[in-house]
Amino acid sequence: MIKKLRIKFILTNMLLISTVLVFTFVTICLYSAKDLEKSSINAMHEIAHDENARFERIFGNTGGDKGNRSQASAFVIDLNEFTRTYIIIGFTDAGSTLTSEQEEYISGLINAVRSRADNEGVLEEYRLRYYYENNMFGKRIVLLDKQYEDESLKQLIVTSLIIGFSALAAFLLISIVVARIAVKPVQRSMEQQKRLVADVSHELKTPLAVINTNADIILSHNGETVEEQRKWLGYIKDETERMSDLVGNMLYLAKSDESDSKAVLSETDLSSAAYEASLPFESVCFENGKTLDIDIGHDITVKSDENSLKQLIVILLDNANKYSNDNGLIRLKVYAEADKAYISVFNTGEPIPKECIPHLFERFYRVDKSRSREMGGSGLGLSIAKHIIEMNEGIISVNSDEEHGTEFVCAFKLIKKKNKPEQHKPKQDGLDNVYFD
Repeated sequence: MIKKLRIKFILTNMLLISTVLVFTFVTICLYSAKDLEKSSINAMHEIAHDENARFERIFGNTGGDKGNRSQASAFVIDLNEFTRTYIIIGFTDAGSTLTSEQEEYISGLINAVRSRADNEGVLEEYRLRYYYENNMFGKRIVLLDKQYEDESLKQLIVTSLIIGFSALAAFLLISIVVARIAVKPVQRSMEQQKRLVADVSHELKTPLAVINTNADIILSHNGETVEEQRKWLGYIKDETERMSDLVGNMLYLAKSDESDSKAVLSETDLSSAAYEASLPFESVCFENGKTLDIDIGHDITVKSDENSLKQLIVILLDNANKYSNDNGLIRLKVYAEADKAYISVFNTGEPIPKECIPHLFERFYRVDKSRSREMGGSGLGLSIAKHIIEMNEGIISVNSDEEHGTEFVCAFKLIKKKNKPEQHKPKQDGLDNVYFD
């Protein structure tokens, strides 16, 4: 699939480039041919009006100004219709006599020009351009060798072909390189999609198996009451809730992938939002025998979506609760430094291997899959957290080692409020430093 896409990209690119090059070179050749033709015609007109036209003056290497005259060879025939005689200027040296073959050639030229309806054109059989003007004695015929035009145009075509094929070869190499670079995101996306389908299937396989097994047990004891089968029904309910959470998270991430899905950011009291999001974890940590330390700075304001910030804090605290050690410490700290507002979530416990840290925010990624499954994690929480941070124009970093534990730090742009006259206000509980043990 990727190989076909790469080939299609190269062929499409080369077709477009070839079309542009052909159009460009054809236009250049047509313009040059027209320009050469115009130059030759202008030269013939000028020669026809030059009463002192001579071969050596017009085409000799005298260094004089030739005006619009063509670089091709030309000569003039002054034809006297009354005496049936002609004078040739520029065809032979002065005073020389024409041979019989030359006379026959000149007669053929004169007859060919006479047979033409237009006073200017091309004698293809002689490869000459002609132009004539009538005068009181007959005609003045100017003949110009077309070889210079033909050779110049031929040389231009050959040069264009060489340049064109060279350019196509260069563009082919460039297209191959660009195709590899351009297709890489598509290849990565397809691989992620395949992995996503496999991971979702794997995630759904376990709860479906549990539900199916417990349903079979209930059906095999159809004579028992609901109370007697509460255990099996409880297992079914737990797995159903787990599937519901998984589907909800998947829908959230699918919606977040839409290019037109943008959050409306406004001034948010980060201190208040963090306090509200962290309160439910007091009882959770207490039941698990862990210490929750909450340190929230006062009156910290950021531009964000308040609900998504609360969801971010819940995800990070839930993650810290799951992966902290027994009787461990979990710390939430919200503070401001310079022009940044920070959310820090720390927990003691087994550190995250360094090679795993770059993959933490990938969907369904788990450092310890067996342990995560026991804790009910689906591997989507940190992916959602990353999206929330990007949506709120923030950044996140992770530090983890055995000595200091694991810490997730999120940074957002701080909104600094203008200094206002101090007013006596009652202290708001929970917005200064708050600690729970």
